[in-house]
Amino acid sequence: MSQATTATFAAPGPEQQFREQLAQGRFVIQRCGSCAGFLFPPRQVCPHCGGIDMTWEDAAHASPP
Repeated sequence: MSQATTATFAAPGPEQQFREQLAQGRFVIQRCGSCAGFLFPPRQVCPHCGGIDMTWEDAAHASPP
């Protein structure tokens, strides 16, 4: 039988980062660095391509890939 492992992250997770931005009056969305797709709600893995390199963009200035 195998044991499950849990990863620890040095930075807050994407949901917390999103909420912190909202608290500052900014509405941001994630963009995948691999496929340039937008992600909402915030995630750690892109549902489109499986990428993990996410950036945050101000929703008012976000443009399609």
